[in-house]
Amino acid sequence: MARCRTIKSDIWNDEKVAKLSHIGKLLFIGIITFSDDYGKLRGNPALLKAKIFPYDSLDIKELEKELKKLADLRLVIPYKVNNEDYLIVLNWQKHQILTYKGKNDLPDPTDDIYKEYSIDKYSIVCQNSFSVLSLNKSIKPLNKDLNKEYKTLSELLKNEMLKNNPKSKIKDTYNEGKWCEIIRLMVEKDNRTIEEIKEMIIFSQKHYFWHKNILSMDKLRKQFDRLTLEIKSKKNTFGEREKGLKYDLKNKQ
Repeated sequence: MARCRTIKSDIWNDEKVAKLSHIGKLLFIGIITFSDDYGKLRGNPALLKAKIFPYDSLDIKELEKELKKLADLRLVIPYKVNNEDYLIVLNWQKHQILTYKGKNDLPDPTDDIYKEYSIDKYSIVCQNSFSVLSLNKSIKPLNKDLNKEYKTLSELLKNEMLKNNPKSKIKDTYNEGKWCEIIRLMVEKDNRTIEEIKEMIIFSQKHYFWHKNILSMDKLRKQFDRLTLEIKSKKNTFGEREKGLKYDLKNKQ
């Protein structure tokens, strides 16, 4: 299926991209266009050649050399899962604004890969470097306190789910990095506060209906507005009942 990807004009002024050869630049752009909605793709050199350079007599060794240059510049990160080669594009979510995302079928890098390349696991942004496609926009320093808050909220939802269902599959499928990234988006893009997210997690997992339906951080984000309205509705209903009770007591006196 064809994918629409954003390639900004600033890419040609980027200091990192300027260090690439012509083949390297085409390879990088090709990787962006073939990446899934999460910035990942299969990284087998022969497969990349077939996709990006189908009509070029490009030697595999030359392509492997260009891939290494991309990794050295922290434009992409290569990693293996079950002996399969993969790539992930750094700063993906900063430059690719997607309203709807497909399934996240490809595996994520392991913790060791994040550490090896000094990448923050929760924002998938390389520390102390230029952004991928923009020259003079340096990455904001990572807020370690916020990252702790994200972890705490992520653990809260997981633990509340396990309280409701000790046999929940969340034990096996829990992805802390992915959940923390979704929390970051709620804070930075949706303008939610940490306290609001915490309240929503507790409410959803105590609710007779929502605890069966909010089974991931992504689902919580999608239903946030609806949950907010429901909380307000319950508070208003309680307030009206309280007023009515006071009115009845006053009349009885």
